[in-house]
Amino acid sequence: MNYTEKYHLPQWEESDRVMRTDFNQMCADMETGLEGNAQAAQTAQTTADTALSTAQTALAHKNYVSGTYRGSGGSQEITVGFKPSAVIICRLANGTVDVSFAGTCFLFVRDGNNVDFLDKGFRVWNLNANERPTVNVNGYTYFYMAFQ
Repeated sequence: MNYTEKYHLPQWEESDRVMRTDFNQMCADMETGLEGNAQAAQTAQTTADTALSTAQTALAHKNYVSGTYRGSGGSQEITVGFKPSAVIICRLANGTVDVSFAGTCFLFVRDGNNVDFLDKGFRVWNLNANERPTVNVNGYTYFYMAFQ
């Protein structure tokens, strides 16, 4: 009797006597192989489910918030749901960072320089358009990232 190369299944020749024990062993081997594949598939599914759950938890608990606000020319509060440890603010023009204005993005890590950190967000102000850094000039749109 010959056997298949990959799975060692019996390949009877015309002169071979088909034995019940050979046939039963073949079926038992196939059952064992199928069960192993089913367990491997279940393990892979469990691993994928765990990875998805971990990713969803990480996204739900991200440690920053981003958004935009429209400059008012005075003082305004931006609510993000926590007291930031740092805020990056960039002035936008036509939906992109305004590269025509030198120093368009600013990083703030403490109160002052036209930004105050609040319990649930931050306050920006610009009393006039010449005040630097410009983070609340009337009519401009600003992008921010606030970090926990």
